[in-house]
Amino acid sequence: MIILGINGSPYGGHDASACIVQDGRIRVVAEEERFTRQKHAFDAFPHAAMQYCLAFLGITLDQVDHVAYSWDMSRLLESIWADKKSAFLEGMFPRNLFPCRRIPDCTFVAHHLAHAASTFWCSGFPTSSILITDGQGEKASGVMAYGDRKEGIKIVQEYPVEFSLGYLYKAASGYAGLGRENPGKLMGLSSYGRPSHSFPLLRLGDGSYDFSGMQVSTDIPVGQYDNAEAIVRWWLDYFSDHFDIPAASVTKKWNFLRNEWQYDLNRDIRDYADFAASVQNIVESIGCHLVSGLVRRTGCPRLSLAGGVALNCSLNGKIAQMPEVEDLFIFPASHDSGTSVGAALQLSFELGITPTEQRLTSCYLGPEYGNEEIRRTLDAFNIAYRELPDDALHQEVAKLLCKKAIVAVFSGRSEIGPRALGNRSILAAPDSTELRDRVNRTKGRELWRPLCPSVLRGCAHAFFHNTEKGSPFMLRFLDVREDRKNLIPGVVHVDGTARVQLVEPESNFGRMIEAYRGQSGLPMVLNTSFNLAGEPIVGSPIDALRSFFASSIDALVLGNCLIRK
Repeated sequence: MIILGINGSPYGGHDASACIVQDGRIRVVAEEERFTRQKHAFDAFPHAAMQYCLAFLGITLDQVDHVAYSWDMSRLLESIWADKKSAFLEGMFPRNLFPCRRIPDCTFVAHHLAHAASTFWCSGFPTSSILITDGQGEKASGVMAYGDRKEGIKIVQEYPVEFSLGYLYKAASGYAGLGRENPGKLMGLSSYGRPSHSFPLLRLGDGSYDFSGMQVSTDIPVGQYDNAEAIVRWWLDYFSDHFDIPAASVTKKWNFLRNEWQYDLNRDIRDYADFAASVQNIVESIGCHLVSGLVRRTGCPRLSLAGGVALNCSLNGKIAQMPEVEDLFIFPASHDSGTSVGAALQLSFELGITPTEQRLTSCYLGPEYGNEEIRRTLDAFNIAYRELPDDALHQEVAKLLCKKAIVAVFSGRSEIGPRALGNRSILAAPDSTELRDRVNRTKGRELWRPLCPSVLRGCAHAFFHNTEKGSPFMLRFLDVREDRKNLIPGVVHVDGTARVQLVEPESNFGRMIEAYRGQSGLPMVLNTSFNLAGEPIVGSPIDALRSFFASSIDALVLGNCLIRK
């Protein structure tokens, strides 16, 4: 049975994506932004991603048995959905892009159920407590759920939209001048400050929370598909009234070389560190409180997380250390792009095919470009390169890293989710803060933002605390051991933590790190995503070449081809 999972539409939403689940197994996942080069793929059907997924299996839409869409549109749009459904489906599958005899039956899966399905069905747990927190689903901002491989997923509690942790963080990121769609920047900044505000309006109940006195209309305005603007405005007013620092003033200017708007703060961003720490602290307090209540309610200490807030590595690090949590799984594409996967897996279960019992250990499920196609591209542009077998290539990369070169890698299938895990990465040696700053400048990143260590799994415990619950997808902070900080200063954040990726030694990336270990003595590399400022992770060899030649990256690995400047 072939199920096409979809997230995204031109009428609202973000992180458009598509996937194919065949007989309960994820075959391919593609994110629209990697094709269109529009970060987050706002307000778009994932047409390019859908086309890639079909082509990957060598099929047409006629061979798809079912479509699973990751929103319950009838609940979202209520009275007007009946009039819009036909046009919606026609827009999803325009005949010029998807010639077919019929459009497959489409099942609309509730958004938070899709999130829950993405993480539970990939966790490998027989039963699991499930916590989903994000901006907004149809009528809620998050859910508690319980998963059972025999019985399925049961939603046990919803959280009101007005108390959305995703919208709180969105508002705070905007207030600090970092942009509403850049919560990761606020998370990184929070480590430089101390919580100065306790949010006295917060009330914690038994497995619940609310913000006393917060009054926001939960009626979705005509022409809109969520309550984001109203809730964000409420929080902006609250910040202005309760913090002694005003909303950041930002100057916008057009960069002709980059062909994009750029934004410059008119204040020192460090002025907002205590503000960021206060917001991060309240999100962590609520998140840990919800986990404690959820585990107590379900009686299951195995926890699965998803939703945009599940990308908050600091919160995840706190949750992983809770004594109530015996084991933890976080879906690598926890943001909305992962809901296409969840919708398809959930529909598979409902149609009688239970998804595979194995835990998802690799997120290399995206597009791939073979060496032959890469060679044709390089030859077409008359670019000099050396083609090397894997072992020789790994040794060459290790040699470059030891010489303090910055090396970009475009190899194999792309990762799903926002973290680059070795296949679409920029790599450097982890033992130099000067090199860390050079990598940040190369990407156009703020210098105060941390970069991440990718470390061989068997060596991680020697450098980091609390590695037992794993971190294969770079989704939680670990404390760096005090006696090792001086060995890897390039990947240690100001608060003594690191956002760690544990790498399997037998993987291609693991063998590359092993080669670097053999030459340097360090079983890890500094790793960040292969993209320039404001852009999605590179999606094609052309993207990789453009970013390489537009930056100060020293070398580029394209498949088995090595390009030097």
